[in-house]
Amino acid sequence: MVRVELDTDAIFQQVMNTNAVHAKVHNRAARISTKIRRDMSKAGIEAGVEVKEYAHANGRFGLNIVGHVDDKDARRAGRIARRAGRSVRR
Repeated sequence: MVRVELDTDAIFQQVMNTNAVHAKVHNRAARISTKIRRDMSKAGIEAGVEVKEYAHANGRFGLNIVGHVDDKDARRAGRIARRAGRSVRR
């Protein structure tokens, strides 16, 4: 009987650092941020939207989409951002 020891954490880290994973995550973040900008513009909300890279504690690659709006529009902008995030398919 042959026993094979696999370091699944090392394999996971290798996969998370591939260009394909980074490209897919960046593509999805770009589509979401574009939809947020479009919907905010339709609603007449002045906002700055940017994509920031961050690392999860568990080693996953991730991006945050951050919006900067006035306090009076924050609630509507939050709803628009959540709706945009849900609408973009994986």
